[in-house]
Amino acid sequence: MITFLGVVFSMLSASSFGFNNVATRRTVLAASATLAVYASSIIGLPLFMVVALSSGEIFRAGEVSPLGYFWLAMSGIVHFILGRYCNYKSIAAIGSNRSQPISASNLLFTFALSMMFLGEQPQWRTVIGAALIMAGPLVSLRRHGAPVAVAAATPAAAPGREQPPVRLLEGYVFGLLAAACYGSSPALVKLGLAGANLPVWGATVSVGAALAVLLLSLLRPGQLGHVMGNVMWWGNRAEKQRWRNAPATWVFIGALTIAAAQLFRYLAIGAMDVTVSAPLISTVGVWSVLFSWLFNRHMETFSRSVLLGVALSVVGSIVLVAPIG
Repeated sequence: MITFLGVVFSMLSASSFGFNNVATRRTVLAASATLAVYASSIIGLPLFMVVALSSGEIFRAGEVSPLGYFWLAMSGIVHFILGRYCNYKSIAAIGSNRSQPISASNLLFTFALSMMFLGEQPQWRTVIGAALIMAGPLVSLRRHGAPVAVAAATPAAAPGREQPPVRLLEGYVFGLLAAACYGSSPALVKLGLAGANLPVWGATVSVGAALAVLLLSLLRPGQLGHVMGNVMWWGNRAEKQRWRNAPATWVFIGALTIAAAQLFRYLAIGAMDVTVSAPLISTVGVWSVLFSWLFNRHMETFSRSVLLGVALSVVGSIVLVAPIG
């Protein structure tokens, strides 16, 4: 089932995820991936609560079954903690342009779980569109192909400025782990919201469960000092220098954009089938390249294969949602 609002919410989610990758890249170059996870969850929960209150969904919380709350909580832990941490580690190791193609394989997990547990049967054009969207990332991973000359287009890429080191194995491993977490999350959300049209409240519950786990993790020896040292400039000199090199602006931008992306993702899942919304949201790679070109071109890879991969993802999106004449 395809709906106009579902398509709009999916694309808004994808674009927000894409810009979040740019902000995350700036953050994790100087601060830890753990900081990005904490910041996004702490800022995201109050925003979701405000939206749930203004929409009235918070007053219908009783429509979600106890089992539904369990699935929503599991979705939050799997997606917001495990998946996000692995994604941030992958971006830190190989950059967002290389990382997003790998995490786009989450569609395999999404399709499998949706057919097994939700009974969804994708149409032929859904399969073709999803295949093209996944082919884009695979093409982008090709090593050959001359990089697009963009270094001279921005003062930030001036001669003598070194690119961050690339750790391929680490980036690919964490990218695949992120794909597994992200791919299972939509099915868990759909199970949690079965019989209740409360996507915003569902997102609030998921983020709240993830934040509760994160707060419990602060009980680990040294963990609170590590987080506060990054946020409040406490701690040793190296921590302070890392924070100065990664302005707080990017941390908050990252937290706000990931909150918006998740809100639109839950709205999209509530508006149409997971096997349609998930491929559209997976076009995040297109938005990542666009925003990286605008803001991070001196630290990303823009080979012809990457741009060809983006084109394939765009074609796949058109096949997925274009009306059949």
